[in-house]
Amino acid sequence: MKKYKLHITVDGYEDFEFALIAIDEDNMLQIHEAILDAVNFKADQLASFSICDHSWIKEIELTLIKMGDEELIDDGISLMKDHTLGEFTQNLPLQVVYEYDFASQWKFYLIANEYTGDLLEATPYMSDIHGKAPNEDDGIERSMIALGEDDLMLLAGTMYEVGAEGSEKSEYDEDGDEDDDDDEFDENRVGNEDDMW
Repeated sequence: MKKYKLHITVDGYEDFEFALIAIDEDNMLQIHEAILDAVNFKADQLASFSICDHSWIKEIELTLIKMGDEELIDDGISLMKDHTLGEFTQNLPLQVVYEYDFASQWKFYLIANEYTGDLLEATPYMSDIHGKAPNEDDGIERSMIALGEDDLMLLAGTMYEVGAEGSEKSEYDEDGDEDDDDDEFDENRVGNEDDMW
């Protein structure tokens, strides 16, 4: 049995870090659960691990659940529960990017090295923590910022159209009369540039 210490940081939270103690037989689903438990997230969103080289370039992706009907192995993607930590620790330090809640874009950076201390409890478990853990609800604000102003305006416009569709007001024109002429073709408007703007 080999033991490892995973030093973990969170993107955008430079003052917060923690560590997990794990063994080679722990599967990646257990690591996923230990990370969320350490930061007190609800664990009700999709997530993935990207096993990276020493330049943080993704080599293997592990997902929480199977996405779609195709065989994931054909796309170089596997399930967390099917792989142990020890499968990826031949060339330490192991570097992994863990992403949680793809809408809120939580990103964790894991660096694993060999651990020589004693095991204090069943692995994986949190051994160290520094700083204040992020609030999972902050992810809503993160996702809104990531969308950008143009995307938010488009989303707001779509929501307005959906809300207006089917309402009684949509069946009338601005004068309050029934709008029965929407589908009629007005030959006098064709080619009249003043009426186009």
